[in-house]
Amino acid sequence: MSERDSFYDKHWNLAQACAWVEYREKQLVNVFKIADRDAYIALGLYPLMWPAGRKRHCSIEDLRRALEQGLIKSSGYHRNTPDKLEEIPAAEWADFVIRPPLVSFAGQPNNQPWDAVRLLSADMQRL
Repeated sequence: MSERDSFYDKHWNLAQACAWVEYREKQLVNVFKIADRDAYIALGLYPLMWPAGRKRHCSIEDLRRALEQGLIKSSGYHRNTPDKLEEIPAAEWADFVIRPPLVSFAGQPNNQPWDAVRLLSADMQRL
C-alpha cells in the first residue's frame, strides 16, 4: 500500500512550503509531510548527492516576503492561544525568520511565536 500523496492536501506545513519554493519538487513536498528540522537542514547540506536535475529556484526569504505581502495565507497556533488555530497576520512576517519547520523572531531563534504553521497549498502552487 502506498502512502497518500500530500501534495494535494489543502494545507502544507512550513517545511513542505519551503521545499516547494526552493526546489519545486512534488516528491519533496511529500517527504516533508512530517516536518523535521534536521532533515530539512540535511537536504541543503549535500548538493553533490542531489539527484540529477535538482536545482534551487528561489529562496526561503522569497517565501517570507510573499507571506509578508499577503500573497500567501498562513495560519498556526499562537503561543498565547495554543488551542486555537489562527490566521497569521501578513505584517508579522516582516519580523520573522523561517527555519523550516519553525518560525522565529529575527535574531531570536528560541522565540517562536507560532507553532504548526500551515499554508494554503493552492497559494503555494499558484505562486
